[in-house]
Amino acid sequence: MTEFFHHYRRQVLLTVLMSGISFLGWCTHIVGGEVTYSYIGNNVYQVTLTVYRDCSSNNTNNTGFDDNAHIEVFNSAGVSVSSNDIPLSSTNTNYIPVTLDNPCFILPPDVCVQRARYITTLTLPPTAGGYTIVYQRCCANSSVVNINSPQQTGITLTARIPGTNELPTGNNSSPVFNNLPSVAMCMSADYFFHHNATDPDGDSLAYHFCSPLEGADPQNPNPMNLPAPPYTSVNWTGSYNSNNPIAGNPGFQIDAQTGYITGHATQLGMYIVGICVDEFRNGVYLGTVQRVFMFRVTLCDPNIIAGALPQGDVCNGMEFTFTNNSTNGTFFHWDFGVPAIASDTSNVANPSYSYSTPGDYTVTLIANPGWSCADTATTDYHVYDLINPAISVAGYNCIDDQDRYSFTATANASAAALYGWSFGSGSTPLNSTVQNPTGVTLNPENGTNTVSLVVTDHGCSETASLAVNNPPDPVAGIIPQQSFCNGFTYTFQSSSQNAVNYDWQFNTPLNGDNSTAQNPSFTFPAAGSYTVDLIVSAPFTCPDTASTLFTIYPLLQPSFPAQPSQCFEGNNFDFTALGAATDSPVYSWQFGANASVQTSQAANPLNISYSQPGHYDVTLTITENGCTVSYTDQVWIAPNPTVAFTAENNTGCPDLTVRFESEATSETPLAYVWDFGDGNTFQGVNAMHTYTTPGVYDVSLTIISVSGCITQMTDLQPNLVQVSSIPVPGFVIEPQTVDILSPQVTVTSNAMDAVSCYYQTSDGGQSFACDFQYDFTQAGIQTITQVVTNEFGCSRSVTGEVNVTGFLLYIPNSFTPDHDGINDVWIPEGTGITAYELSIYNRWGDKIFYSTDPQKAWTGDVHGGEYFAEDGVYNYWLIVQDLMGFPHEYKGTIGLMR
Repeated sequence: MTEFFHHYRRQVLLTVLMSGISFLGWCTHIVGGEVTYSYIGNNVYQVTLTVYRDCSSNNTNNTGFDDNAHIEVFNSAGVSVSSNDIPLSSTNTNYIPVTLDNPCFILPPDVCVQRARYITTLTLPPTAGGYTIVYQRCCANSSVVNINSPQQTGITLTARIPGTNELPTGNNSSPVFNNLPSVAMCMSADYFFHHNATDPDGDSLAYHFCSPLEGADPQNPNPMNLPAPPYTSVNWTGSYNSNNPIAGNPGFQIDAQTGYITGHATQLGMYIVGICVDEFRNGVYLGTVQRVFMFRVTLCDPNIIAGALPQGDVCNGMEFTFTNNSTNGTFFHWDFGVPAIASDTSNVANPSYSYSTPGDYTVTLIANPGWSCADTATTDYHVYDLINPAISVAGYNCIDDQDRYSFTATANASAAALYGWSFGSGSTPLNSTVQNPTGVTLNPENGTNTVSLVVTDHGCSETASLAVNNPPDPVAGIIPQQSFCNGFTYTFQSSSQNAVNYDWQFNTPLNGDNSTAQNPSFTFPAAGSYTVDLIVSAPFTCPDTASTLFTIYPLLQPSFPAQPSQCFEGNNFDFTALGAATDSPVYSWQFGANASVQTSQAANPLNISYSQPGHYDVTLTITENGCTVSYTDQVWIAPNPTVAFTAENNTGCPDLTVRFESEATSETPLAYVWDFGDGNTFQGVNAMHTYTTPGVYDVSLTIISVSGCITQMTDLQPNLVQVSSIPVPGFVIEPQTVDILSPQVTVTSNAMDAVSCYYQTSDGGQSFACDFQYDFTQAGIQTITQVVTNEFGCSRSVTGEVNVTGFLLYIPNSFTPDHDGINDVWIPEGTGITAYELSIYNRWGDKIFYSTDPQKAWTGDVHGGEYFAEDGVYNYWLIVQDLMGFPHEYKGTIGLMR
């Protein structure tokens, strides 16, 4: 088995160990700092000096922070206006977390940086040129490689308070860096750090690398009298400068907008670096805050190590669960080593995978794939399928009345696999090492024998077993013949024991004269004696045979042709016996008590009649070859049918609808034919017919039996239907056109065969006189309808028209809408009007009411009920159209009084 091999690579770590500022033998502990301030009101500023020291073993003297830090404030003329010694409080010191933004590496364990914060308040009145806050300390560490004479070089930290020239109104607080400086940088590794700041005033900020400023010297490392600005930049060595402070490829850069620093260190050593943040308000430069600190580029150990648990047992089949032993990995990629496919991967930390084919596979694990510090480990896996041995009985033979078994072993095994069989005590042989043994005799004394198999392959062993049932041998047996009267088909019964399979041989000349059913039925081709053989068997047993003689006779099937039913009058039947198998059968007939002959031994008895209608059983019995079989069928003697019918509503006026109902009787189906006497017929049990012509009609019903008792009968009923005559209506209208002002007409009847008259007009009038005069009350086309009745009560009607022309109109001139029920509404009333349009106006000509409905009255409201009209006089304009289509226009006034 192949184990994971870890390739440990020493990564070069650049340690931002801001450990550059040292003071001869006793000042090598200072590694950087910055000055910031915050305006708190009334010309008072809170100033914070931050100093960083080396607290690792490199600080051999274990030098701590100064008990007091000295700062001075200069105005724009270079005059010191404030000198301050700030005491250090223990609550203002803390350790900087030793972390890397790059998760790929681990810092050396001896990296340690501590921060001290010196805080004081200063009162600084406004001035045109502003102020500069200054702090100096010496000196840099001798291992700094990017400046000349580092042990002779101190640092100056400054912060500028803008004056009223830059800020005419308001005061300023400086930007403050958000993050502590990083303390480590690994060589040959990507470096990235957010060196951004926050401005309390919301001013715009711009970031850049800048040269640290020199200040103090070994002879006066912590000066109490500071020189006035400006100050000299450090003396860079070689190709180093403020924009290229660290050897790198790619070189180190800072984003001017975000302060994000990136780079890739390529040389070990310590580097002094300046980070400046410029402050702008509304485009006006206010000042710069500078952080100075040292970077230490050193070798780092890799943080991420890939590792997986090597393969253990090789006998667990083709499905594996892989255990991840990686260090500091956060996400992973597995490749299970199957060639030519891309799906044999997983990103799960501890995945499972099923191989489809046995073989040797190289499994690869990548911790944090895609990272520059990603680590890879591999191991070899030997994949074997589970052997899964199985036993099956390949065959069985009965040789010399002994059971002989063959077994087959199946397994997921190579050709070199070993097979170990055990057949159990009393078996022959007891054991075998061949893959597929044959000719095995199991212990006959055991009902069940256990056969076991061990298969060994690739050092793995698996076991299978099979319980082999060793049943008792079957014994064949046939129940002797018990029936001789079933004809050529016989059902055989087995009396065998322990049998599972049956093989019947009927030994006839026919093909397929055998059966595998336990109790089969077989039809023999002819009468005779047959030897029937039965061979029985069962799995893993020796078969047995039995033989029995059977005698087969033809089937006795007595019958006689079915007799059609007959009418009772003149019934007479002849019978013929059928179904005998030989020429000498014995016949016996039974005809019933009402038959003219009740019994007979003739083959074909004739002229058998019955004295009463009904259904009678006739039985024929034939005895032959010692077998007696009977057959029974019925004869039917039907009563003779009868014919009769009734009629409903058979007298009246045309159109006269008469309903006919049959009262015919029969025990056999009938056909019905109706003749209505007016040339129309109908077929059906009952009928309904309409007579349209006056007269007297004969009606008949004919019935026809269509089976059994076949006959035809008719019932004729003369003069059954009587249809009366009808009167002829008619009248004359004079004149046919009248005016609504003179609307009288004369009506004269000219009807025939009428004994009474009745008239109805379209405007609601009526008359019972055959001749009369009538005044119409409505204009338009009006109608008069005449209804006449004759002596038989038969009626007919006719309608005439009268054209009533002209119209009438009444327009009231006032009304009192006071809801007393008298004259409460105003409405024109008329007759003979086909169109109507009414408008009502107030005295100013505003339309306050409008309608095209002659039934709609004015109730004295305005615009449909917005408010009620005042008392006074109103104008109306009415246009109507008469029946002839001529328009009439009316205008006038209406008096409204409540």
